[in-house]
Amino acid sequence: MSDRPYAPSWLDRLTDAVGRLPGPYGIWYLAIGLVFALVRTIIGWTDGSYPVGTFFRVHVIDGLIPVYFLFVIHLLDEMAGRALTDYRSKLRGGDDDFETLRYQLTTLPWRTSLVVGILGLVAGAVYIPILLSPEDVEASHYLTAASAGVDTVLSGLSGLMMVMFGYHTIHQLRMISRIYTRHTEVSIFDTSPLYALSRVTAVTSISLLFFTYVYLAFYGDWQINSPSNAILLGAILVTALLTFVLPLSGAHRLLVAAKRDRLSVVSRRLETATDALHAKTDAGQFTTAIAPITDAIDGLLKEREVVAKTKTWPWDPDAVRAVATAVILPILIWIATRVLERFGV
Repeated sequence: MSDRPYAPSWLDRLTDAVGRLPGPYGIWYLAIGLVFALVRTIIGWTDGSYPVGTFFRVHVIDGLIPVYFLFVIHLLDEMAGRALTDYRSKLRGGDDDFETLRYQLTTLPWRTSLVVGILGLVAGAVYIPILLSPEDVEASHYLTAASAGVDTVLSGLSGLMMVMFGYHTIHQLRMISRIYTRHTEVSIFDTSPLYALSRVTAVTSISLLFFTYVYLAFYGDWQINSPSNAILLGAILVTALLTFVLPLSGAHRLLVAAKRDRLSVVSRRLETATDALHAKTDAGQFTTAIAPITDAIDGLLKEREVVAKTKTWPWDPDAVRAVATAVILPILIWIATRVLERFGV
């Protein structure tokens, strides 16, 4: 593509650089996260926060949070590019239009990304000194200048990547919605290519839920029976579901309209065929001329049945099951745990 709609963001340049490294890029992100966690742990060993050779779970997850979101963004961009290629047969326009959409789907605008990134970095950096209570600071072993400095850096990076993940999600899901509603040739009989992009929305939703569950598991003092925590988890679950469903709603509306129009066409032709059959019957013309009419009626009835059963949500059934499992399974585990506790098990 010769003319890009905008320059790529710093985030895209970073993921491109990691993607050019030898081997799977996921290994590199994991290695960087483990280095962050190990550096913070070594500081904890040297300042006496906890015994040498032991690990403090908060510091481990603090090191992994920034690279987790960076990895997810990289993964989603890669998935989105492949999905749009699978979706190519349903797109209007030529190769230039396709490449433009692909670029916009997988690349963030540099100017907005810079502003959003600065805001996220600042928000993360001030989290510890401004928002944490003295008890939280002590419990998290922010005891020395070295530990406070490293924790501030990690908190800043976490804020940066969490905010960038939110911006990336909004940008990418808006593009998916736009592709569905403005650039798609809708056919009620050929919906399987539409499933491709639903896998991107599903992974976005699951990645948010996965981080939430792991984060809460690392912070063992989190209790769902606290009203504020229950509300927070409920809000995250709703957000994850909306993340999966909303970008697909535009295509759903188009498919509903196409289905309705097709059923209307079939109904009019069925009416014409039955009127012709009535005319032949009323005229007493019980000849072989009736057979083609009855065949046409049978065919139209079968078509109406097929159209009526056509699904209008453009999502992969496997994606639906994956999101539903990610939402429901932890809730079921929590309910089972509470029931067992109630009976003293």
